[in-house]
Amino acid sequence: MMDQPSTPKRMRLAPENIPLGLERSDYHDLHVKEMEQKTGERIEDTTEGNEEWTTEDDRILVELVLEKLKLTKSDWQDCARSLGKDKQSVGRRWKSLMGAGEVGLKNRKRGKIHATWR
Repeated sequence: MMDQPSTPKRMRLAPENIPLGLERSDYHDLHVKEMEQKTGERIEDTTEGNEEWTTEDDRILVELVLEKLKLTKSDWQDCARSLGKDKQSVGRRWKSLMGAGEVGLKNRKRGKIHATWR
């Protein structure tokens, strides 16, 4: 009998139980140094995220992701069937939500933080 296909486990850089005084990033830094020594190239650390994102960058990102998630006609039909609507109605509603900016990132205003939490 053949074995069923399975997804391989992801490689773990840090042990499940990290010794006191060490952090998960210590193991990742060590791995990066080892890779740099093997390849002879410097690997840029992209985990910091110190670059600023503008609202325009966010908008473009949302558009790019939504563009990749285009649904087929049968996908739209499935959505319509799930909602109990017709396919054209669902398509028009989606376009109106997109046009009104109701899909994607929301600009939420946070409430005031109580003085004892600062």
